[in-house]
Amino acid sequence: MSLPDEEKVRLIDVEWDADFSDMNFDAAITIIAEDRKGLIIDISRVCDEMDINIERISSSTDKTGICTLNLILAINNTSDLSKLQSKFMQIEGIAEAYRSKGERS
Repeated sequence: MSLPDEEKVRLIDVEWDADFSDMNFDAAITIIAEDRKGLIIDISRVCDEMDINIERISSSTDKTGICTLNLILAINNTSDLSKLQSKFMQIEGIAEAYRSKGERS
């Protein structure tokens, strides 16, 4: 480091806690699907199987029967997020599942 000697004495050693395994971040997911009975149960089951908590969920259905669900999920890492999106796409009637901009309230 190219600091004058009088400045180097002001430096201190620091360490960061590298164990983030039990930390989560909020991820906003939007799901577009055909509205049907049991859809939210199926989505919830996938989250439960992956030990992902649903922090918030809201939905609306248009006149054609297309449902838009907005979820805020407590995700451990981006790898889990990718796996979750893939599993959502395997649920009957889901056309899209993508990361979106969510609003925390």
